[in-house]
Amino acid sequence: MSGRRALRAFIAKLVLVGAFSICGEAQAQSSVFQARMKFLKACGGPHNADTAKSDYAPNGQTWRKYLESCRTRLATELRVAKEEAQAANETVQAAEEKVQTRKDCLQDDDRERQIAGCTKWLAEEPPLEAELRAEVYAIRGSAYVSASKFDEAIADFDEAIQLNPREPRVFARRGTALERRGDRARARTDFEAALALDSDNAAAKEGLARLAKTDSAPSGAPIVATQSCSSLGRRIALVVGNSAYAGSARLINPANDADDVTALLRDKLCFTVIEVKDATREIFSRKIGEFAEAASGAEVALFYYAGHGAQFQNANYFLPVDSKMANEYDAIHGNISAQDLIATIETRAKATLVFLDACRDNPIEEDFRRRMASAGRGFGDTRGLAPMTGRSSETLVVFATRPNERAADGAGRNSPFTQAFLEHIATPAKDIELVMRDVAASVRAKTNGRQIPQRLTELEHGLMLLPAR
Repeated sequence: MSGRRALRAFIAKLVLVGAFSICGEAQAQSSVFQARMKFLKACGGPHNADTAKSDYAPNGQTWRKYLESCRTRLATELRVAKEEAQAANETVQAAEEKVQTRKDCLQDDDRERQIAGCTKWLAEEPPLEAELRAEVYAIRGSAYVSASKFDEAIADFDEAIQLNPREPRVFARRGTALERRGDRARARTDFEAALALDSDNAAAKEGLARLAKTDSAPSGAPIVATQSCSSLGRRIALVVGNSAYAGSARLINPANDADDVTALLRDKLCFTVIEVKDATREIFSRKIGEFAEAASGAEVALFYYAGHGAQFQNANYFLPVDSKMANEYDAIHGNISAQDLIATIETRAKATLVFLDACRDNPIEEDFRRRMASAGRGFGDTRGLAPMTGRSSETLVVFATRPNERAADGAGRNSPFTQAFLEHIATPAKDIELVMRDVAASVRAKTNGRQIPQRLTELEHGLMLLPAR
């Protein structure tokens, strides 16, 4: 019998014991005898009426002794039942915690939770079998790479390879971590090892292609050697690309834009990058908090957003993939305030750069406008983002197109603005203001003049993202 069932059974017995503690001294009426018979049966005593009337008469010594003995035995059994129930509950709770630990490790929406889950899983006793342990180390290593913690990632991949040296995926992942840390020779060795185990490993092929491309770059190409990053000071970036909106609001390019901007900032301009793709409001808010904390004391804090944006009551909002705009309250509280984000980060770093490619055709905003108009609460025919400024003189805010206008998502891999940004942002020995002029000219040319980026603020002091060597 399980702990819970035993507990319920003994509670029923206690009810009978309580009844006879009151009725034991009463006159022997038929109803009392019936109840006494049930009690004797529950306690294992005689079950026939003659015995109950004689040896167990209500006022007899035998009855009193048996009553006390039964109470003692039931109390002991009840205590044992409670202990069994508690042990069963603790077993269930422990099992539930183990299940949650595995879920945390295997999800990839929240990297910090993923790292914590894998760490708990690895610490469980008895230790995991070698193959599974290797896989958990590899998962945690990948999470560390996404968090730009390359030393920790490489250490985990080392453990995984020691436990299972025949897994090409792990060699390729360690190669990527080494490449991003700047150890190109070891990265190449790992990519080649991955291909030796699996000649079709796509990650290893891509890694070798990247190394070959940068190896053959001309001397003037905008590539920063790893050893020069320390001279640039600490740089932190949050890059968000939201594509997976519901229905017709879905966008093609923002996820690509985020990947490509992240790679450029990290590999060529020495940024530590927090990349988020298809962010819900909860994840978006949490990553802003992580970004703001990481930006404290940095030389440069950079925010790049690609996805849907909207303006309401002259305020701008970034739309998470679970955006709600059913009413005015949703418009304000169901999305991410651009002004609040900038205010949160712009005083933490010496210079703050904000690039917003968020003015694309937006069915979510159009649906909201129709509902507002039908309720007699229209708010003009403005589209795109509203003009905005930063409070700090060291904040640069750039829109992919002019305020109140729409930007293109693009027919290729990237939007016109992101494509131009990637082409020019790593220009060596050029001030950011001049670089953005080049970006604007490039976008204008790519769109035949239909889209013109605009700098809404300027930096008081000059800034070169890639100084002359």
